[in-house]
Amino acid sequence: MSGFDYDKEVEAIRVYNQPILDAFQAWLKTSGLADKTIKNHIDNIDFFTEYLTYYEPLYRLDEANEGDVTSFLLDWFPRKAMWASVGSTKS
Repeated sequence: MSGFDYDKEVEAIRVYNQPILDAFQAWLKTSGLADKTIKNHIDNIDFFTEYLTYYEPLYRLDEANEGDVTSFLLDWFPRKAMWASVGSTKS
């Protein structure tokens, strides 16, 4: 039996990613953006982190590459996000 526990691995990645998300949020706040815009950006990145742990191999946010972003925006996001539109993809 494999020692891999998907749920534990995903939780470990979420814990690892949290300081990255917090730092991104702090940076956005210093840029003068509106709170709603900041929330939208954080929600979008958080959704991307879900994508990174949806299929194996699982990736942390800082392990994502250009191909991951492309696959997310062109394939996964439009299929999985009920609110997907051209505007939401651009944001």
